[in-house]
Amino acid sequence: IVVPAPNEQARTLRLQTSRGMYARLAAEAEERAEDVHWAQQVWMHIARALLERADAFGRPSLNQILLVFAISLMAVAFPTIRKQVFSKLSVLILLLSLVSGVPPLRIFGGEEKQVTIREAAITSHAQVLFSFIGRDIASLLEIGITAASFAFTYWPIAGTTASGSDLFSTAFALMYAVWGLSFIWAIMFPMHTAMLVSIICSILSYLFAGVNPEAKAVLKMLDGYGALMLLASPSRWALSTIIYRHVTGLGSNMLHPAIKGMFAGEFDAFSYNMDLLPMTCPEKTSPVLERWRARNSWACHTGQLFLLGLLFRFVAA
Repeated sequence: IVVPAPNEQARTLRLQTSRGMYARLAAEAEERAEDVHWAQQVWMHIARALLERADAFGRPSLNQILLVFAISLMAVAFPTIRKQVFSKLSVLILLLSLVSGVPPLRIFGGEEKQVTIREAAITSHAQVLFSFIGRDIASLLEIGITAASFAFTYWPIAGTTASGSDLFSTAFALMYAVWGLSFIWAIMFPMHTAMLVSIICSILSYLFAGVNPEAKAVLKMLDGYGALMLLASPSRWALSTIIYRHVTGLGSNMLHPAIKGMFAGEFDAFSYNMDLLPMTCPEKTSPVLERWRARNSWACHTGQLFLLGLLFRFVAA
């Protein structure tokens, strides 16, 4: 008969005790979760996330200041009302994507990721999901502030005929999609790697916006699968929406025959045939890819950007 050594007996006893304590804590956490309504749990995580944002108020405010400064310079140097509207707006959307791609990494990356992992070890999967939903809802406040900073800065001095509300809604939808994509990288990679991947994705989204290279060239890439790159590009949808609002906005004269003739060639080169401008919104005449192949890249609403954001959040969760 082999008698375990005293040290080994103590180690075994501590292991059994810790396992029993872990099981008891997990059972207590699950029991408490069942006693609290799911909406109340989501609200608690929203309040917690907002409190954390309040403690780190300096970082969001610095982001807004830098964004306002950069957009002011671009709006003064490159007014939308002049020619080369596509290249100017695509660079502006790239800037907004780069600014918006890094802040969401701190919500689910770095120290917050370690906290979530520890909480997941002693809570149920449902509680982890409620935490994700609560933090995501709380992030809408920061997205709204950034979108408002963009709209109130760019709209008065850029000369665009799109309304301020159009710019705000498009910027909000664009950042909603970009933040959802950044959530994926924050959960998958370490903080520094996620930051690099987020910047690369913003640049790729700019490249697949249909400006340079043009959409007709991207559609033919990878034996036709290049269309997926266009569909998954938030910059593509944001650019199409802003261009539509700029052409059809109150006070726009771009549909006047004389003005239309000046811009028709440039618009058609980027697959925005002005003769195919949708008369109803949303347009349901044909599928999206068929319209794009027919040089009809107009997008009259931001629904696609919100759908992209929801898809990215589903993958992240």
